[in-house]
Amino acid sequence: MGIRFVGLSKSFGEQLVISDVTLELSAGHIHFIVGHSGAGKSVLVRHAIGLLKPDQGEVWVDDFLVSDMNERQLMEVRRHCQMVFQHATLFDSLSLLENIAMPLRKRFRLSRNESQQQAQTYLELVGCAEVGDRIPAEVGAGVQKRVAIARAVAMRPKYILYDEPTTGLDPVAARRTDRLIHRLGQQQEISAVVVSHDMTSVRTIADQVTFIFRQGIYFHGSAEAFFQSADLVIQAFVSAGRVA
Repeated sequence: MGIRFVGLSKSFGEQLVISDVTLELSAGHIHFIVGHSGAGKSVLVRHAIGLLKPDQGEVWVDDFLVSDMNERQLMEVRRHCQMVFQHATLFDSLSLLENIAMPLRKRFRLSRNESQQQAQTYLELVGCAEVGDRIPAEVGAGVQKRVAIARAVAMRPKYILYDEPTTGLDPVAARRTDRLIHRLGQQQEISAVVVSHDMTSVRTIADQVTFIFRQGIYFHGSAEAFFQSADLVIQAFVSAGRVA
């Protein structure tokens, strides 16, 4: 079981972004999708929860054929597969605690007290137990990102998709986010798909790596094989963070 893209193609206007991509991301791993800016990393991943529809091909999450689903049907998929966006997307007017408690009430039909108690547990899980009464503007980007992750975990998903989780964070906050993603995989048994250009993150926590180049899959395999590759295109990307 896992997330599968079968013959996936996607264009925006006349710009082809992804072409005939077939890729299986098996459950139980931390899987990084890397590539230069504009390569289609985020475009690919957003198909998994139906935020984008393919021009051609199929998208599967376990037994769900996501690419054929309407918005109502996609709600069930999104319970199993949560996404943490590059920007934390927290509600500015709600406390950090309520940012987690509100979706808990809706998803599991909890009372206000029950949802807040559970929300506090998830804040503790991500190391933010003391800041629940603050609003997002009162904390740094690293804390906001961890609260966004806590909100996703609170939905009890099987998969979490992370879109550039360390972008905009200072080095300490970035590595703390890496450790959190890794710990959630081990303790909560949550599989992770991480879109990133952060080679430190890839080296530190990745099990599997997919490298997208020129609208397709250039490399797919273990993180160890990726970094040991003698391929000049891969070496250029790893050393410079980009491909000419």
